[in-house]
Amino acid sequence: MEELIQKAIDEYNALKEKLGKQPSSREFFKVFSKRRLYEAIEGGNAYSKLQDLAGDTDMAEWRTYEEVTRFLLNKFSEKFELSKVEGKQILVGASTEWRVDAKGIREGSESIVIIEARRHTKSKQNQEQLGALAFRIHDVGADGGIIVSPLGLQSGAKKVADANNIVSVQIDANSTVEGFAMKFFGDLYIGVPCAEIKLTGHAPTVVVSESKKA
Repeated sequence: MEELIQKAIDEYNALKEKLGKQPSSREFFKVFSKRRLYEAIEGGNAYSKLQDLAGDTDMAEWRTYEEVTRFLLNKFSEKFELSKVEGKQILVGASTEWRVDAKGIREGSESIVIIEARRHTKSKQNQEQLGALAFRIHDVGADGGIIVSPLGLQSGAKKVADANNIVSVQIDANSTVEGFAMKFFGDLYIGVPCAEIKLTGHAPTVVVSESKKA
């Protein structure tokens, strides 16, 4: 598996040097098959994750979105009946191994929930994408899943989610752990940075500063 991942990275870098720019997924799949890439990198966003492994710095937004997702799901874990949310890891299924963005642990049991964070800003998650998550849930014997995205689900994807105990959570694409917009179960949660109020003279001057993580 690691050899195939390295092969994909080498092909990506070679194509990037030849083109003089970051190759699009369409350009890359002309020299490296999509099937082989998804064998090497399981889970969603395989091409984006390949770019990240190849060191393209613009993928920092994807990493940050996954980190914010884990932080917020931990913050609101009780609402999802989770005791905690763990980070990126590999789960062993009946047919193969799966790399997941995060894993939730059910309260009072050892049951797990697979968590996918997909920072897709141009379209909602579709039926095929939710079907892929549903297969991973059944393959590893998970109790359900949580799909996190900025725009939510298309109608067909909602049907797949309802049939496979998958919860849709919307988190704004530009959210941070201090400032965020998050929607789930019909409720909207807003996080804003802390503001310090300092009195100077006769009128108050408000100084807004970002809250610091402990």
